[in-house]
Amino acid sequence: MNQHLSAVFAPIRVRAQNYARSATAATKSFGWLELYRTNFCQKRPDINDSDTFNMKSTEELILEADFGSTEAQLRLAAHYIDDETFNFDCAEKWLRLLIKKESTYAKYELYHLYNTGRIIDGVNYQTDENLAVSRGLLIEAAKEGHVQALYELALIEMQNKASYADGFNRMINSANRGHTHANTLLKKYEQKLPPTLVMAANGDLINEESDHASTESRDFQLSVELGNLGVATRQAMAGDYLNKRQLFEEAFVWYEKAAQQGNSEAAFNLAVLHVENAVPQADLNIALRLLEPLAKKGDSDALHLQAKIYLQKKMYAHAIAYFKLSADTAADSSIKDEESEYAERFTKKYGDAEVVREADEIYQYFLRRLKAT
Repeated sequence: MNQHLSAVFAPIRVRAQNYARSATAATKSFGWLELYRTNFCQKRPDINDSDTFNMKSTEELILEADFGSTEAQLRLAAHYIDDETFNFDCAEKWLRLLIKKESTYAKYELYHLYNTGRIIDGVNYQTDENLAVSRGLLIEAAKEGHVQALYELALIEMQNKASYADGFNRMINSANRGHTHANTLLKKYEQKLPPTLVMAANGDLINEESDHASTESRDFQLSVELGNLGVATRQAMAGDYLNKRQLFEEAFVWYEKAAQQGNSEAAFNLAVLHVENAVPQADLNIALRLLEPLAKKGDSDALHLQAKIYLQKKMYAHAIAYFKLSADTAADSSIKDEESEYAERFTKKYGDAEVVREADEIYQYFLRRLKAT
């Protein structure tokens, strides 16, 4: 982005997906969790298929999953490993089926299921047999790039000198792939991480931040696999995860996929990447096209971003008009004031009589179009 303009504006309001979803609740590694077992997979609350805002009963999803739907199997697995709807047998069933399809998500989650040490109705599911299987699953998931698996395997390997170097490199890889707590640890210890037991004694490993990082990383892998199946909202959510971590080129790929399916939030964030010149293929004209459907609906953020594009293109009448329109459509009073200030500032700077006249024509035309919709 033009350095002069970046000094004028506050950061663009990048927007995350607003879809309510039941994220897998993080559980403390190696902890004990008291939960009750339900014997019948079907008798669970209905699953909110948040990507389409449609309600699907578990019976419907089970039917689809039994007929081989990978998407349904992923949704059921995520549902049954959630603390609020936990069912060991059902989770294990769907995760095992997904592993046969080489699901990285399922490999990590079955490892986590076996390794956590759940006691349900007096039965301890952390058996020697399950633990033996779980280590192999963790290694496979880490090799396939699962962010949380990389982090947890790193901690295991950093427990002793023989494997410390491998663990340290894996921790760096985890941080580079967006694990926020791995990044925090590397910063705290200035890239010189002590052995795992020392970090544990210092209270670094089990805390709110590490739980949050685990939840985000696990949900990201679910988004990747559902996104690869064409679920637009999950494609956008994968983009959000990467964008938040400034992995812009990877975020661009996911946003583009979601935008092509009509996801408006992905289209907006894709436009931001173009405007901010965050990717090699940045193109202001593409950004304008992405924003136009949102602007036509009176989206203040989209109008603001279009105004910035017009400034960069030195189309000052359009820029002034769009800042005024952004002010008119903003819901927040502080944003209204901010956008009005931009309009006034650039009117004074660039607004000769001809520019002011043209800006007013554009503004009035757009207002009429908004009222007509």
